[in-house]
Amino acid sequence: MSSIFVSYRRADSRDLTERIHDRLVQAFKNENVFLDVDNHIPAGSNFPDVLMTSLNRSSVVLVIIGNKWLDIRENDDDTLRRLDNPADFVRIEVETALNEPFITVIPILVDGAHMPNGNDLPDVLKPLANIQAKPVRRNPYFHDDITELIKIIKIEFTKVESAKKQYEAELAREKEGYEQNTKEEALELTTQRLLDILEIPVH
Repeated sequence: MSSIFVSYRRADSRDLTERIHDRLVQAFKNENVFLDVDNHIPAGSNFPDVLMTSLNRSSVVLVIIGNKWLDIRENDDDTLRRLDNPADFVRIEVETALNEPFITVIPILVDGAHMPNGNDLPDVLKPLANIQAKPVRRNPYFHDDITELIKIIKIEFTKVESAKKQYEAELAREKEGYEQNTKEEALELTTQRLLDILEIPVH
């Protein structure tokens, strides 16, 4: 089954993100929804490796954007936004997902947040500003919003899996054509060598 990766900032939207995660687990099962909480990352694991492995196997990446998401600063330098740091995990997650053809990125707006303007994003994240976002509000709207989000994810799963199958079929056809051409070229070369050995002229 396809899987979901949830990208968020703990200082921005942790409580609502965990609630969204719980509902997604009910709909898609725990093993198909990744959130960087303790039960998903075993002790002793390499944190960046676990993130990238989970991200690369995902079909849908939810980018949870609250009111602080854009402007949260580095702990040791309050003049530097975390998003402007190339080593920032959230930036890496979103950038990777945007560049992967078989991942659908869905911005999720929480707590009344608005989509960031492209001019406010690092160059590598600017495409995010052009993606249609889905608001998920708190009660009394949460149930309806998350139900709609689940429907959207199921549709995207179908689209992504269809695109993967089409791509794999095209690769298989190209491989088959290449192998056939290679066989024909090898046969032609072998025939020519045999004729050369026998000194039979080719007319």
